[in-house]
Amino acid sequence: MDGIPLPTEKSDADQPNTWLTHACDFALMGVIFVAPYFMGGRHPLGQLVFVLFVVLFAVTWLVQKTLAGDRRWRSSAAQWIVLAGITVLVVQLTPLPTATVNWLAPRSAETMPLWSADADSPVRL
Repeated sequence: MDGIPLPTEKSDADQPNTWLTHACDFALMGVIFVAPYFMGGRHPLGQLVFVLFVVLFAVTWLVQKTLAGDRRWRSSAAQWIVLAGITVLVVQLTPLPTATVNWLAPRSAETMPLWSADADSPVRL
């Protein structure tokens, strides 16, 4: 009788942590394996499928971590990748002075004349 669970005990399938883990796995597999099939032509439906899987993953992961009660920060190498991504995003969104852009890309005025500050008029068709 030691190996047989009693009817009053909860099985693993009844615990929220187990089904939240399965939901996270499902959403992650959806992002990796299902969403690319819808995104083939960059159709808005593919974007919707991708966003739905990402939101499902984020919500289930957040709820799982909240219910687990483990709120300690665990340092890993992945945090440096996230920090680098945030840095690239901030640099891309920050408007640079014209002198800095000319120093970084000296031929940009030749290859993209309408993007320069001295462009006189828009292109006419």
